[in-house]
Amino acid sequence: MNRRNEEEMTQNVYAVSEHWGRGYSVEGVFLATPEQVAAAVGKTAYFGEICGKHSDVSLNIKPDTIKLVTDVPSEVDLIRRLGLERGENPIAALAEREGFEDDEEGR
Repeated sequence: MNRRNEEEMTQNVYAVSEHWGRGYSVEGVFLATPEQVAAAVGKTAYFGEICGKHSDVSLNIKPDTIKLVTDVPSEVDLIRRLGLERGENPIAALAEREGFEDDEEGR
């Protein structure tokens, strides 16, 4: 079994829902491993201008920011197979930002 398949087997369904008033929010349902979620705590996910021009949205990830929706394998598999991940994914936003910073340092 390759690393990607192993990671998919350990993924759970998580949700994020943060509201700042005036219609501004970050919401999403996504797949991630418990290790990815634990590693995200204490970091800041950058989403760019998702709330409009010049909004520059970021989210400080605290222990209660990302909530477990389900860790039942059959339910996780259903979400994956049907492509029901929606909205923003702070884990992906962190990975993009860390990759960007690595590219900048490599110059």
